[in-house]
Amino acid sequence: MDEIQRYNDLYVEFCKIDDFNLEDRAKKVPSQKQFWASRLIDAKRDLVKLKRQHKKLKTAKVQEMVSDTNSPVALNAKTIAQRADNALEQLNEKIEDTELLIEFVGYIFKNVTYIAQDIKNIIELRKIETGDF
Repeated sequence: MDEIQRYNDLYVEFCKIDDFNLEDRAKKVPSQKQFWASRLIDAKRDLVKLKRQHKKLKTAKVQEMVSDTNSPVALNAKTIAQRADNALEQLNEKIEDTELLIEFVGYIFKNVTYIAQDIKNIIELRKIETGDF
């Protein structure tokens, strides 16, 4: 999934912390947390939309198969549902990809929160080392 790779690249770039960019990273943590929280909510909204779309399409397929009066054999509800699921396989894959994206972005969001504490600890350690209390 290209979106996961793009998000990973953004996260890896933010995590490159050294003595020169420490203060800058510390200042950017709140905006990074907001950025990742927004991406997480966006992905969750996408998942809700996909699940609604899945339900509507499945209902439409079932209705389509039930209303097919030309069929010499009457299909039971389970068979109809299985055929509808086969027709919705691509949508199911999108749902799975979105669930993976939600998990991944949630992981990044938690880590950005932890990075804030790590940066604070590094700054405090630097003050102790230099005698800059």
